[in-house]
Formats: sequence, structure tokens, C-alpha cells
Amino acid sequence: AGFTVTYKATDGDLVSNQATLVISVTAVNDTPVVTAGPAQSTDEGSSVTISASFSDVDEGQTHTYTVVWGDGSQSEGTATGGAVTASHTYADNQAGNAPYIATVTVKDNGTTGGVADPKSGSVSVNVTVKNVDPVVNTVTMSNINPVTGTATLEATFTDPGADTFPGSGFTVTYSGGAATVTNVQVSGRTMTAQVQLPRGCYTYTVTATVRDDDGGSGSKSAPYGSTDIYQAGFRDPIRDNERNIAKYGNVVPVKVQLTSSCSGAAITTPGLLYLTVAEGNVSDDVPDGTPNVVVESVSNADTGTQMRISGGMYIYNLSTRSMKAGQDYTLRVRLGSSTGPIILRALFQPKK
Repeated sequence: AGFTVTYKATDGDLVSNQATLVISVTAVNDTPVVTAGPAQSTDEGSSVTISASFSDVDEGQTHTYTVVWGDGSQSEGTATGGAVTASHTYADNQAGNAPYIATVTVKDNGTTGGVADPKSGSVSVNVTVKNVDPVVNTVTMSNINPVTGTATLEATFTDPGADTFPGSGFTVTYSGGAATVTNVQVSGRTMTAQVQLPRGCYTYTVTATVRDDDGGSGSKSAPYGSTDIYQAGFRDPIRDNERNIAKYGNVVPVKVQLTSSCSGAAITTPGLLYLTVAEGNVSDDVPDGTPNVVVESVSNADTGTQMRISGGMYIYNLSTRSMKAGQDYTLRVRLGSSTGPIILRALFQPKK
């Protein structure tokens, strides 16, 4: 479009003739000017709202906005009234607690010379996302096996962030010290582990500590009283912690007694015990290169390798006739089956 300017000159008495000047105007689209709102702060897992304002010298245009949040996500919408407001939830804070930089871009639908020529302006807003410490809600010790002393630990916890939890774990303490905890695993918001309780009658305190990858931590303790892990031992003629010698070819009565650590009473109800024999002096559960020896009994009262209950204890009449004279063997008493957990060992040697 063009504009015509007309003008005259006068000296006070006479007026000049009229002159005209034609001004041609070519429409050029201008860039919106975007101004940042204040920096923001929020907790991980919580919503935060940022704002920006904008102006545009070109009237009658429509505007859209895009917010790139700095964590791989973005928001879009229509910008009206010279303002942009958008909300977002950050799943986690950044390493070193550095702020996220949210970029707000406002785009118009203007033209230049009748040709589409949208322009956009941008501004940045800092958003600090704070780490939230984990909160441990429950701590339990279950599946306590009074014969083996094994038990399962579990803790549930909450954490609003998309964290990992290195260094998390359990401690199990009692009057004699601390029990051994193994196989700690975290899945979702549950932490589990295995614990080996000592033989005895103790009260325990189980403490679960959860640490996130940003250094935050939370703990919770739970008491467990009068936990009875049975005493287990061989009875004559087999003795613990020494090489037991028997005459080759004889039958050796292998006797095992379980005793309540809390009451002192003999226990015969926790399950079946089985006797296995390995050649050599072995301490491993399944030793490489060490054959298992066929366990034989000359008593009709014995069934397979299962020990029978008699007189408040477990008994097996072990025959030495298939063994080698002068060879060390390891007697192993297992719980539940011939491949179950070992609860006792004794070194044994037949001699001529």
C-alpha cells in the first residue's frame, strides 16, 4: 500500500501551490519480543509453573508458544493476551543440582509482502529441581528358618524421583553383634535381602537404609524379639571339629540333636534331615571334583538317606563297607532333602 502526503508553504501573505509526495510502504513482519518471568524452584516429582510475557508491533496476528523444558519434553499451546503460562513435572533433578533451562518460544503468523513469514522470539527461564530423600515405610523379617538361621528381609519405601538407589541395604543387630546380610536387591520401591542369623535366642533390630543416586537417604528400624535359632550338633560317637575314626566295615550310628536355644528342649519337628557323604575333607556345598559317596545303611529302620527320629534326636546307621580304609570323608547333614541346605558337617575316616 502507498500513502500520499500533501503540503503547501506560506510566507504570511501568499500561499504556494500544493505539492504531493507518495510514500510506498512494504509490509515486513516483525519478531515478537518475549520477556522472561521469574526463575522457579520445585521438588522432583512435583509440578512447576513458569511464565513469560510477549509483545508484537504487528497488530491482528495470532501467536503460539512452545516450552522446551530441558529434560527432553516440551509443551505447546496458543498464546493470548501477551502472556504464556505452562506447567511441567520434572522426574528428577540434574547432576550437581544444576538448574534446568526452560526455553519459551512465541511464534506469530505474520507475512512479508503478502508471503507467509512467521517470526519467533525466545527467552530462557531457570528451573531448579530439588532432590527429595527416600522415605522408608515398612521393614520386615520373615521366612525365619529355625534350623538354618536363614531369613528374608524386605523394606518398602517411597521416592518421587526417577532415581536409582546405590548403597542401599539392611543391618541386623543383636546383643552379640551384627548378622550377615547378602543378596540386597531393589526393584521398584521395594528392597529385599537374605540374612544369616546366628544360632541362639536373641532379639534383633532390623534397619533398612535407602540411598538415592543424589545422596539423599532415609532409614527405618523394626525390633524382633525372642527369635529362636536351634542349636545343632552331633552326638557320640560322632563329634564336631575333629577327625572321627571308626573301624572299617563297621556300622557307625550317626546321631544329630536339635535343641531350642530359648527353652533348651530337644526339637524333632522342624522337618526331615538327610545324611550325605562326600569323599575328602570338603567345606563347599557342592565341591567340584569331589564325588558324593553312596550312603548305605544296614538297618531296616533307615529309609534311603533320611535320618529317623528316635529318643529326641535324629539317627542314621551308616555302613562303612563301601568306603575306602584310610580315606577322609565329610559327613553332611542336610535339611529337607538330600540336596537341601547343609546344617552340620563332620570329618570321618574308616581304618582297618
